[in-house]
Amino acid sequence: MSTTLKTIGVFLNGETKDFFTETLATIDGVELTSHLPSETDWHVEDVGTKELPDLFIYEIDGSKEEEIKFLEQLVRENEGKFSVMVTYQDGDISTIRRLMRAGIKDVLPQPVVRAELIQSVTVALSEKRKKIKSALGGKGGVTAFVNAKGGTGATTIAVNVAHTLATKHKAEVALIDLDIQFGSVALQLDLHPSSNVLEALLQPERIDPVFIKALMTRHSSGLDVLASPADLSPIVKIDPNAVRRVLSATAEIYDYVVVDMPRVYTDWIVAALKFADPIMLVVENNLPTVRDAKLLLDRMSHDGISFANIELINNRAMSKQASVTIEGLKETLGKEKIRRVRNDYKTANHAQDTGKPVHEVAASSDLSKDIAAIAAYIVEQHQGGKTKAKKGIFSRLFSH
Repeated sequence: MSTTLKTIGVFLNGETKDFFTETLATIDGVELTSHLPSETDWHVEDVGTKELPDLFIYEIDGSKEEEIKFLEQLVRENEGKFSVMVTYQDGDISTIRRLMRAGIKDVLPQPVVRAELIQSVTVALSEKRKKIKSALGGKGGVTAFVNAKGGTGATTIAVNVAHTLATKHKAEVALIDLDIQFGSVALQLDLHPSSNVLEALLQPERIDPVFIKALMTRHSSGLDVLASPADLSPIVKIDPNAVRRVLSATAEIYDYVVVDMPRVYTDWIVAALKFADPIMLVVENNLPTVRDAKLLLDRMSHDGISFANIELINNRAMSKQASVTIEGLKETLGKEKIRRVRNDYKTANHAQDTGKPVHEVAASSDLSKDIAAIAAYIVEQHQGGKTKAKKGIFSRLFSH
């Protein structure tokens, strides 16, 4: 599923124009057309009439009354059609509040912080993708599970969430194991696949829904698994575009796509993470894991992955060995809400050893209940029924 965020920018000078152009060029799926006041063959009044972008970026000259009135009218007449972002120099706090009350998505003071610009635009891109998914009847939801540190349990959660989506929610679900060298998804489900994901990644020209479907291994629950080769196959030849094509083709034919990510960070991993929403980052209550989670979050933001798309799962929560409190996790990692999976090593280990989902081993366990809650949340997210709109940077600052 390829989504393009059509963006129009109006800037006062070439320096600002170049900064926005260069920054947005780093975000896959963003198409920016920039204009300067000196241009005579284009008129800003065409926005919303002759031209309908997904995102309109406007640089105001201080707090000129006529510009603010223009933006207020633009938002009022095009509510729900596109988002508006404003950047400025020497703007006062009353101007910012007035713009936000008018419905401006984000207000970015200059000098603009690159990470904040990337985050704002990737949120807009994510929202467009969600609208498209909703229009398609909820098809194509891609959720990636990532270990903050090796052994944190992301694979176990991914496998069991996918199984729950397929059984309890009666959905068509694909589980993709992108851990090319050490993947264990097939092992945890006692599957013996004859095909694997690398066959698609190394033949990008063949990737389409039919080819992807042919590579799947069906579990008795109805869950389809695109397994990893689970050997030391080289991963340096993987093309980011091939990863995007695999996810896009899979999303076309399944209600939900669950991706188990490897413990590496490369350009093709970034491509997969940018496609996913949400990204489930699995952490534990100890300092080494929290440190690695912070490194990952910072790096993902730098690479244009929206912080708003990342959810935290506290695995093995309430363990006696915990050295970091849940409040410590929230404060350090900057998330107000963290989903928990309670500590139940015995059940998890037994499920893995027998190649059975947790629900089949201990349906009434806390572990099974917490996994079911995550699956229900993913359904809610991708159906869009109860999902609240994500606020912009300045909306969050002024909402306290």
